[in-house]
Amino acid sequence: MFSIINKKAGAVILAAGFLVFQSCNKEFEDIDPVVKPDITTTIGSIIETDASFSIFKSAVTKTGLLPLLKNPDAKITLFAVDDAAFAASGLSQAIVDGLPVAQLAAILRYHIVPQALPSSAITAVMPPVQMPTLLPLDPTNPLVKMNIHLSKIGTTIYANNIPVKQSDILAGNGVIHKTVAVVMPPSVLLSNIIYDDPQFSIFEAAIKRASQGSTGTSSFDFLLQFPVVNLTVFAPTNDAMKQLVSALSGGMVPVAAPEQVFIDFINNFVPVQNAAGIVAYHILTARNYAHNFPTTPTWIPTALNGAIPTHPGVQVQSTFTGPFATALTVMGVGNGGVASNVTPLDQNAVNGVVQVIDRVLLPQ
Repeated sequence: MFSIINKKAGAVILAAGFLVFQSCNKEFEDIDPVVKPDITTTIGSIIETDASFSIFKSAVTKTGLLPLLKNPDAKITLFAVDDAAFAASGLSQAIVDGLPVAQLAAILRYHIVPQALPSSAITAVMPPVQMPTLLPLDPTNPLVKMNIHLSKIGTTIYANNIPVKQSDILAGNGVIHKTVAVVMPPSVLLSNIIYDDPQFSIFEAAIKRASQGSTGTSSFDFLLQFPVVNLTVFAPTNDAMKQLVSALSGGMVPVAAPEQVFIDFINNFVPVQNAAGIVAYHILTARNYAHNFPTTPTWIPTALNGAIPTHPGVQVQSTFTGPFATALTVMGVGNGGVASNVTPLDQNAVNGVVQVIDRVLLPQ
């Protein structure tokens, strides 16, 4: 059923391409209108004098970043977090004050892009555009920075999956965009999210089976551990994978069997090529958060298209409540018109995002 891919798919993927904020019950302020520029004022001066930035002001002062924000010769985009946004993220003044300086500085540096980006310069819808921040990706190599991922849906800007509630507060040394919550820098890789969570143990087995005999960027296992790619992984839970493996076994492996039985079946009876077809069909070759997907059912190419260019891909549809993507569904060609629900949304990683699904996607 799945003998539709060869080992070059992994290489095609690369060639093509702390906390994660989740939609919750907290109320956020309405989007504010654009603020007109005051070219005699610096970003740092705005932070110092605007009472709504009291927590942010103390944080940039504590970490020594305030002089940078006040430098009139700098060109900066600051995704600024006001007191309401800190509260929406569950962070009080006391909690922020208690963070180690290095950890707090890392969070703040992730909110700073070293160039001025007014909202008119942010036009990407899908995938978001990646922009280097001031946060090093690897502390041993400070020249390589961690990216923040910017997009615009309608008139709303997003930093990763966090909406901006007020854009274009212009200053002489750049621009401020106020976010509805803290944009936390990712601290784990895709492999950590999948391999360290027991609910993905069967999918992990499929990934490693699909990677047998492959090395470097031809290996799915390698790519999930490679920090400079950007992927979207639709990760089926063990309950979803059990349904697939039971069907592949012709019912010989009952759905109620222990998880290790399913892992052993994949390792011993599923051909590597078939496992690669399954895994490739669950990967998009660009990072996409839930809000980046269309609100109407749309077919999106997957990594499988590296081997089969004419394949339709997967059908994805997002649902919004205000500026937040609150639901996402995805369906394969062979799923008989029944879509998988994504929950939770947007598990953010250094090298991509995991969307957790409750049904395996079937490519044919």
